[in-house]
Order: sequence, then C-alpha cells, then structure tokens
Amino acid sequence: MIIRDVKYFSLLLLATIECMCVFSQQPPLRFKMFEPGLLKWADIRSITLAKSGKLWLGTAQGLVSFDGNDITYMSQFNKAENITTDYQHIESFADDGLGHIWFAAGDNIVKLEIITGQTFTKALPYYDSTNTSKRYGGHNPYMDGEGNLWVGLGRNGFVLYDTARQKFEHYNFDITRPGDWRDRYHNTAFYFMEDPSNRNIVWIACYGSGIYWFDKNKKKVFKNFHAANKKDSCWINTKVTMLDAGKDGTIWYSTWGNGMGEYNAKTGSYKVYATEGAFFGIENGIRQLFFGGIIPSFCKKSDEEYYVARKDTLPAVFNKVTKKYTYVHDAMLDKTLPQATDMKTDTRGNTWCLKGGRLFISSPKYRMFKDIPFKNRYPVSRDGVELRDIIWDSVNHIYYAAVQFSQG
Repeated sequence: MIIRDVKYFSLLLLATIECMCVFSQQPPLRFKMFEPGLLKWADIRSITLAKSGKLWLGTAQGLVSFDGNDITYMSQFNKAENITTDYQHIESFADDGLGHIWFAAGDNIVKLEIITGQTFTKALPYYDSTNTSKRYGGHNPYMDGEGNLWVGLGRNGFVLYDTARQKFEHYNFDITRPGDWRDRYHNTAFYFMEDPSNRNIVWIACYGSGIYWFDKNKKKVFKNFHAANKKDSCWINTKVTMLDAGKDGTIWYSTWGNGMGEYNAKTGSYKVYATEGAFFGIENGIRQLFFGGIIPSFCKKSDEEYYVARKDTLPAVFNKVTKKYTYVHDAMLDKTLPQATDMKTDTRGNTWCLKGGRLFISSPKYRMFKDIPFKNRYPVSRDGVELRDIIWDSVNHIYYAAVQFSQG
C-alpha cells in the first residue's frame, strides 16, 4: 500500500530546489533537521539517490521516496489506520533507471514498480544441501549497467541475478569451498561497484578480507590485496564498507575500523589512513594498526575530497591529497546521536547526513523569502496566509511567491 504525505513546502525546500552551487565555493556546512510529515517518526537506515533524481530512504517501517515536493511512504506506518504491508526493515536498495526499485526482503528479492506500487517477488535459492530450511537472507543489492542484480547473502557469498532470464548464479569468495560455506570475515559481500572503465569487471568489498573483483566473462572471483606497509595490516585484513573506483586504477574505500583506504588495482597494494584516536599494537613482532576509525560510508565532495560518515562522532571531510580529516562542526549534529551511518550529495549540491536514525540536510545556500510589498496595500482579512503559486525569474535569478491574504 502506498501512503502519500501532504505536500511539504518550506524554506528548506526552496533551498533544495534552488541550490546548484559547488561546495568548494561555499562556507562550511550548516545542517538542518529534515523531518517533514511522516518522517518525523521514521527510523531511517539508509539513503539512495536514484537515477531519476528522487531521494529514497530505507527505514525500519519500509521504503520512502522524496522528489523535492511529495513524500511517498510505501509501508505500514500508522497501525491505527489499519495499514499493512509485507515489506518493512528495508536497509538498502537499487535503482535500475527503468522505473523500478529492487530490494531484499527476508529470503526474497523484490522489484517495485515506482508508479503503480506493484511488486514482483523472487525467492532467493538455498545453498545448503543438508538443510533446505536454513535461511540466509539478502542484503546490499546493486544493479550493474547490463541490468544484472548483485545481492550479498550474509556469510554465504553473493548471487548474480539475471533480471531478463530470472536466473540466479551463486559464488563464494573461495572457489574451493562448497556452496553452503559460511564465514563472517571471508565470505560476506558488503558492497558492489562496476569498474568505470571496464563493464566486464565488478569490484566487491568483502567484510573482513579486503577487495575482490569478479570477471563476468570468466565467471570467477579474483583477489590481489596486500598491505603496502605491514603496519597497515590488521588482525584481519580489512572490513571494507564502501568503494569508489576511479578510471586511473585507484580505488578509495571506507572501512569498519581502519579509516579510509587507498587501493592500487594494478599492483594490488593498499594503504589506510587512520582517523584521530587510532592505536597500534605489536603482533608477531610487527607494529600493526589495531584500530583506525569506523567509517560506514562516504561520498564525493570534489575530485580531491570526500564527505565521510563517522560512527559515534561528527562527519568529516577527507582530503585525498593531504590524507587528512577535517571535521564538520555543527551544533545540529549532536555528538551524542550514535551511528553516522550514511552521507550523500545530490545533483543540486545538497549534502544529506544520516545520524542516529535522523536525517539532516545542508544546502550551499539557505535563502529566505523576501517580502516585496505591493504599492497599494490592502487590509489583511485573515490571520493565516496561504502560498498559492511560485515562479522562477530566470533573468534576476529569484523566485516570486503569490501569497493569499498577505500584503506583499
């Protein structure tokens, strides 16, 4: 069932629609709480910016879309209204650019028609020959440029789903292991990304053993991932949470415990850049990094910088040249709010930050409505005012708003 919130219009939206500026030309980020209508009570888990320009939110109560004006809630929200749904606790999803959103729900993958709200469900296959009732569940779906859906299977590797033929292929990170092999640190696919220069290659972040790549022609997983300096090694390799592959063969990645990382796909070597408070220890006679900061996700600010979400502290800007972190100090982002789990920038230059299940927005410019009085004032006949229309003046680069019962 689809629930539509009333139209949300405020100064925040005006800034959201208007801002087309480059962040490097703007003052430091200033965040505001984003909580229109139904979102005031939502437990938001993830942010996705669709190819259509819509903002999609995965919440504990279901899936939400926001197009800058309308909020659409495709889930149960108010039990008093007897609204029900089969899809709740949606953590992440993929946009195929064809009017569909794909997500994992329990042991199924679901294709959602954005316009109609209709769904198509496909059960994930089982890979345990001894127990067909064992459930693994899917997570972190990714749609590649050929329309193939990649889905992690918890500790059981990942599946490649051909959406045209509706066929699954299952892979483990260790090809010598049986199909039902389960391992938290060596067989958990956490993030997928197609190589920007070669669509035959998909890079995969493994939560525990670094970065792999999958060759679509050879139908095989490969790995060449080693520390350029032994001190960058950890008690396990690296718990990678997100990737950003460049055309120059360099992959930047975030980790759960080692800060930001830089991986040379040509040589296979990686370096990590710890945050403040990092500590090292001695293992096998080598001084190694034991903890370097938890970064659940990051997004591009410019060619040289990333916005990074820091767990249990303020978000930061990471500079790829200096390898330094600069923290975003904003009173709105209370340090006591746990788990800065996601950050995204949209095509209008806005930065979204998910922290403690609450959504914050920072726009390059916050513009106020300027009252332009009429030459001949008329008495106000009502206490309330109603915004009836708004138009954009492309010459003067301002909005004109028509407000009923106002004097300007």
